[in-house]
Amino acid sequence: TDRPGVSRHGSDGSLSSDSLREEQKDDYSANMIFEYVNHTLHYLINYRAGPHKAQHSNPFTNLGNKLPFSALEFRVLLKQLLDGLNYCHSHGILHRDIKAANVLVDTRGRLKIIDFGLAARTKSGESHMCTNVCTYPYRPPEVHLGYTGYGADIDIFSVGCLFAEMLLGFHPFLDQREHKHDDHDKKDGHHIPPDDISLWIMLVRLGLRTPKGHECPYVEFGGPEERDMISEFLKSLPNWEDKCRKFERHERDHRLPWPDHFLNLFDHPNLQRLKQYDPDAFDLLTKMLNPNGARRITAHNALRHPFFTEWAQQPIP
Repeated sequence: TDRPGVSRHGSDGSLSSDSLREEQKDDYSANMIFEYVNHTLHYLINYRAGPHKAQHSNPFTNLGNKLPFSALEFRVLLKQLLDGLNYCHSHGILHRDIKAANVLVDTRGRLKIIDFGLAARTKSGESHMCTNVCTYPYRPPEVHLGYTGYGADIDIFSVGCLFAEMLLGFHPFLDQREHKHDDHDKKDGHHIPPDDISLWIMLVRLGLRTPKGHECPYVEFGGPEERDMISEFLKSLPNWEDKCRKFERHERDHRLPWPDHFLNLFDHPNLQRLKQYDPDAFDLLTKMLNPNGARRITAHNALRHPFFTEWAQQPIP
């Protein structure tokens, strides 16, 4: 641009630190100026969730929760997010860190995706992607379990987590008591890595593993054939047996976090109400959270889902 100290390079508007240093005439710091956007989606979810938000209570025992966003609001926000990801995916770019803190929303409801620090370009025939990506509670179970052959499906699972977060007012796969027990566990030598905790909660909430003493019916991912396909896929992954052994040991030692009142994710009253009053939303959510990435809906197909195309614009009670 023609402004002193500000340089824009490349058709994508990317900034070059070398060129900034070249333009710098004095010993002042080089500043990068971005447009101001009011809030992160993380802030909005916490604000809308109010006293039911995760840091104030155990949301799975707060059965009086209301949906933090209206049916129109979460459609408008989710469509913009999927539009952005569909553009990235169509150009071979995976974001790999979609989460509420990496989504900005301005006062007019316009959404922007930020923080492409973990982004990667997919290559034809590439089957060895890094697994140390995504913030733990947004990381798909197959990636937790060592699967390296993922593609755009990794971002769609994260969007599904974010969708559930918008519907519930809290993250469904986040350890609600980690902050209370973490220091104690470290002191007595029984610290459990946070990625293991996230995977454990994820497997149980999605009906893929049953905690001892609980009944955990299989949930909304199709019939017996689909269930068998998911089970075989997960069991074939490199870290499955090792994680199962760890979980069994932690269960015996009562080290795994679990709320006293057990609920499967899809049994939560908010999602049961969603299933009754907005079945298209419920269907899309299950297609995003499918534990088998190969069966997960794409951003392109999600934008053409009846959730967006056939909505009757009737608010959920």
